[in-house]
Amino acid sequence: MRSLGYSTGAISPGNISEALDILSSEGIDVAELAALRTAELPDLFASLDRVRNDGFTRVSIHAPVDMDANDEEAFINGITRETPTDWLVIVHPYAIIDFAKWKGLGSRL
Repeated sequence: MRSLGYSTGAISPGNISEALDILSSEGIDVAELAALRTAELPDLFASLDRVRNDGFTRVSIHAPVDMDANDEEAFINGITRETPTDWLVIVHPYAIIDFAKWKGLGSRL
C-alpha cells in the first residue's frame, strides 16, 4: 500500500509542532518537516525527537530558503548530527551558498 504524507508547512505554516499534532491525529505517518524560514529552525530541531518517537515511517526536511552562510553551516551540522541518515533533505538550489558544504549529505540531498 502506498503511503500518504504532507508537509508541515501546508498543514500549519510556521508551526511544525501543531502540524505534527494534526498529522498524528489523522494517522498520517509520512511528513516533510518544513522550515522555510530560518526563524523556524528552532521549532524544527525541537521536533526531531518527537518525530522519531511518534511512529512516522518516512521523514524529509525542507531547508530554509533565506539562509546566510552561518545559518547554512548550522543547518547542515544540525541535520548531520541530529537526524537519521534515511531522512531526506530538500533544498532549493538558489538557497545554497556553498555547494561544497552540502556534499556531505550525499544521496540524502
